[in-house]
Order: sequence, then structure tokens, then C-alpha cells
Amino acid sequence: MHVIEQKCLFQKHCSSWVRIEKLPNPALSYASTRDFKNWYGAGGRRIGHILDPKTAETVDHVGANGGLVTKVGLSLDQAGTPKIAYSKYTADGHNSLSLASFSSGRWTSRMIAKSANPNKVSSRANAMRSDVVRFAQFDAKGASIIVTFPDEKPRKVGFQSTKGNASPSHGKGRRVQGPPIPAIPKGLLQATLRRVAVLEADGKPSEAVIQYFAQSAKRDRAIDCTKTEARACTPPASPILLMWRR
Repeated sequence: MHVIEQKCLFQKHCSSWVRIEKLPNPALSYASTRDFKNWYGAGGRRIGHILDPKTAETVDHVGANGGLVTKVGLSLDQAGTPKIAYSKYTADGHNSLSLASFSSGRWTSRMIAKSANPNKVSSRANAMRSDVVRFAQFDAKGASIIVTFPDEKPRKVGFQSTKGNASPSHGKGRRVQGPPIPAIPKGLLQATLRRVAVLEADGKPSEAVIQYFAQSAKRDRAIDCTKTEARACTPPASPILLMWRR
């Protein structure tokens, strides 16, 4: 029996859903809805009322314990077509970021970024995770995403915004020019770049976002200071930046 984790990604009134089958993560699938009664695939195909691995559109089927990680993001391009960014492990043990695109009636996926060094999966307990891939500013319209691999600095990666390649095992994404990624304040432990949308007076999303840095959460435990991370328990203040997506 499969355990299904559903994540509502707020795009167009929560119309797009990404589903990851977990235990042991064999596949990533996609379905969308506007009323939570009628479900459709990316190409408009009617799925029905019951979502399961047989009815939802398969985005990437890696097989049991094939390296798929429960880290997924969804964004819509200029045409309103969904693109899915997700993390998985490569055959040689590196973290990677893949991008799935829907074109010509099918999903295709390719790797757009890979960590510099292999990374072994560690604990799944409450301790802060050092093996997690993080990404932010996933903008299909602007064709770029910021990804942070464990023990590496954030990098901005670009991709094709019109159609994807059917090559799941080749190529790193191109580096793109744009606003510089702010420097991480010294003293933050496993810091990540956070992003909050700015709304217009009528409640619609604007072209601006607020960005700031934060330490990784440790669930319900306080973060301890150590000899190597002397300020982890009393981190410095992060700058709050207003960024325009133009």
C-alpha cells in the first residue's frame, strides 16, 4: 500500500498539486484542479475523482529507492504550463536538481544542477539536516531558480522556458545573469534564503518579493552554540531586502 503525500502549491487559487509517493518514493506525479472534484493532467486530460499512481500523470518514475527526495516546487511559465523542480540523488551519490516540463503531450525531465561533492544521507530525526537540498525563487517565467546544495553557496541556474529536453541524465543548467544573490550574514548556521511575496492593495501578487536569511530549523529544540559555530544560538540579524522581479 502506497502512502501519498500531497502538497498544495499555491498557484492560481491552489489549482496545481504535486504528489510524491513515499515509502520508498518510487515516482513523482502531477494533477490539477480548481474545485477539488474534477482533476486534470497538464495537457487537459480528465483524470477523474480518485487520485492514485495509476490515474495521475507520471512525471518521473525512478523506482523504489531510486533516489527521489521529497523536495518539490512548482511554477507556471508564460503560457501557464507547469514546470516542476525536484531533488534526487544521482547514481554516484551526488545531490541534484531536476526540472520537469510538459510538452507535446508528455512530461520530460532533465538534471539542471548537481552538487560538487557526493553526500551521504544522514539522520531523519529532529536534529538539523545537513543533507537537504534547498531552492528558492523558482520562476518559470524568468526561467531561473536558486539552489543551495549541502555545504555549498547558493547558485542561480537558468533553464529553457519553452520546452524541455528528454534527457534525464545529462547537462547542468546554464548560469544566468540577474540581481546578485545577497551575501549570507556571517554567524548563521546552515542559512537559507527565504522569500515572501508582496501583494498589491487588491490582494494580487506584485512584481516584488521580500528576501531574508534564516537558520535551518531544529524542530522543537533550541539551536546550541559550539566551538565552530559560536553564534549559532545568538545569530546576527538578517537584512530584509525588497527585490523586484523585472
